[in-house]
Amino acid sequence: MNNKLISWLSSYKFLPKFMRDFDSQRDLIRVIDHVYEGNPGDEIMPNVMSAQCYVIDRFLWFMASRGYTLQKTKTKLDFEPETFSVREWEKKFNNDRNIQDY
Repeated sequence: MNNKLISWLSSYKFLPKFMRDFDSQRDLIRVIDHVYEGNPGDEIMPNVMSAQCYVIDRFLWFMASRGYTLQKTKTKLDFEPETFSVREWEKKFNNDRNIQDY
């Protein structure tokens, strides 16, 4: 692997800006964990830290070293809102749950 590629990978520029910070990565993984909490097979899922390390430091790094990066689609659909903050997501989740319960 050449030095220019190693430098680019080490800067995490292959990730969207909101995912380049460790704390933001952790929050995103925690939100994903909350979304799927209680689903079948949940008991065999890795903990948040293991998931973060595998996804960011192994999978996405591996894919980026081969020229693939994450990018937002240009497809025109009604996507879920970009709620990556754990606090924002919990607030939205609790509001949605309260609405659905009544």
